[in-house]
Amino acid sequence: MFCTVWLQGIKPIAADRKFTEFQINMGTNRAKDAIPCLQKAMKWDENNSIYLFMASDMAMRSRLYSYAAELLEKIHNTHNGDLTGWAVEIKRGLAKRGCGDVVGAVEAFKLARLYNPTLPEPSLYIEKMEREIKTGAITVDYGRGLEK
Repeated sequence: MFCTVWLQGIKPIAADRKFTEFQINMGTNRAKDAIPCLQKAMKWDENNSIYLFMASDMAMRSRLYSYAAELLEKIHNTHNGDLTGWAVEIKRGLAKRGCGDVVGAVEAFKLARLYNPTLPEPSLYIEKMEREIKTGAITVDYGRGLEK
């Protein structure tokens, strides 16, 4: 009985409370205090796409592209509709580009363009990457992604 109450009632509420603490700490420029709150919220509600999206944003700011891509891939696979699909896909494309996965980045940008055809960013990112490939700034290795 207690397990059911914890998993279905208290655990998501506790996770939300930790996420609120994270937001307050970030709003007052206390990132050092905010990170453990976000980690605890993610531990208690591991498929919450908003928590994962915020963690991926922080990872990208720290240039931890592989970790960000991993989190965004989880959102992509378990997306519950609480975030707009194009926002997730643009961020996923940027993370994959940061990891060196050009093919994965282009696929994510194309999916973002599919979700929101009026949004110019996905097309601009794709065009930029195609220019970089043509000029030799990057080369695509379809087995690996990107080589410099």
